[in-house]
Amino acid sequence: MRILITTERYFPEIGGLQTVTHSLAMEFLAKGHDVVVVTRSKDLEGSVSYHYKIVRQPSARELLVLVTWCDIFYQACLGFKSLWPLIFVRRPWFVTHHMLLDSGTSWQRTLGILKKRLARHAYGISVSRFMAEHVGDGSIVIPNPYDDAVFFLLEDAKPRNSVVFVGRLIHAKGCHVLLQALAILDEQGICVECTIIGDGPERERLQDLAYELNLSRLRFVGYLVGDLLADELRNHSVMAIPSIWPEPFGVVALEGIAAGCVAVASDVGGLPEALGDCGLLVPPNNPRALADGLTVAMNMNVDADDRGRHLSSHQKRCVGESYLRQFERKIMGLRA
Repeated sequence: MRILITTERYFPEIGGLQTVTHSLAMEFLAKGHDVVVVTRSKDLEGSVSYHYKIVRQPSARELLVLVTWCDIFYQACLGFKSLWPLIFVRRPWFVTHHMLLDSGTSWQRTLGILKKRLARHAYGISVSRFMAEHVGDGSIVIPNPYDDAVFFLLEDAKPRNSVVFVGRLIHAKGCHVLLQALAILDEQGICVECTIIGDGPERERLQDLAYELNLSRLRFVGYLVGDLLADELRNHSVMAIPSIWPEPFGVVALEGIAAGCVAVASDVGGLPEALGDCGLLVPPNNPRALADGLTVAMNMNVDADDRGRHLSSHQKRCVGESYLRQFERKIMGLRA
């Protein structure tokens, strides 16, 4: 098959959508399919080269030629700007729903309503049951993959009272709730080391909050990716995911679980599906409940069989094959 993938944002920008899209592209290639990625993200001098072709900011003619070339038109996330060639060239159109469509400003909510209506005409794939219900287009559920070649468990001893947070430092990710929970544990005489991985507009405010709460065993290390991130996760026993908004899924939970962490996450959105039986759920925006959850998690071991069963359905190969089965069924149906 010739698979055209479109995504508004892509590498070298960092994000979960970019990572998932790259993983799928590599799996499609590994199965012998031709892959082209179209994006509006600009390249940077000296950026990494990939095994597949990336077309950045294509002209109208270039986009039309690519849509004519492909057998499958796959949008990694629903967007308007790359859709217009389908008016002239009919191709099977697949969309993965990674993002909430009715949140944000009033303009964003209006745009989300239009996207929901438009999504009814595509073959929808949702990254969680939560997202399938949110979109309401009858989409099938294929969970997101994690990079099992990078994130895996080593048998080395792990510090027991150590917590890690990974994510963009914005209010919705709830890092401030984690800092408040750590202060509660300090008051209880429970010594916990914590590492904050990520960056964003809230970093300075969070550092000020950490100072106000006198959190001396806390460090901010900025963005980490790939092997560096995996190595850091392996040095911690617990991953905190204190989001206060409904995450559509949560690949970071899979990465932490695969590296040996017990996950403690807010009971919202698709996070319960990302955790499975490999962690604890707590009410969102509740520092005391999070503190209690962290205490339990630091003395908790996840059964290796439970961990393996949960992660197996999220491995890149498994997820890639699920996508390809959907693509092939549609093509076979058109040929029948």
